[in-house]
Amino acid sequence: MILRGCLIGLMVAVCVVGVTAQGTEFGYQGQLQNSGAPANGTFDFEFALFGSALGGSQIGSAVTRGGVNVANGIFSVSLDFGNPFDGSARFLEIRVRTAGGGTYTTLSPRQVLASSRCLHYRR
Repeated sequence: MILRGCLIGLMVAVCVVGVTAQGTEFGYQGQLQNSGAPANGTFDFEFALFGSALGGSQIGSAVTRGGVNVANGIFSVSLDFGNPFDGSARFLEIRVRTAGGGTYTTLSPRQVLASSRCLHYRR
């Protein structure tokens, strides 16, 4: 029984030593529809953080991603808002327009952001 506890303790120590710092950039994958059908083409996006699902003030600056390829409604972007994540709820508001088009259309509802950690181990 004592040996088993030592092995588990050693494994935890090895894992903790190998953990690297988590940056502020994260990936976001979404689905965009146009008139009920999956969108295709190139679009410009604006992403903004809020502390509530409705209303409230924007937290920090918006992040703009222009010329994003959307295929069968699916798109992926990297976002970096700095470090406004203090454990409080955060909601992502997404605005979109055809690439180089006029005004942005705000999509609804805002998307709740949930935190997950990726641990990287060094050998």
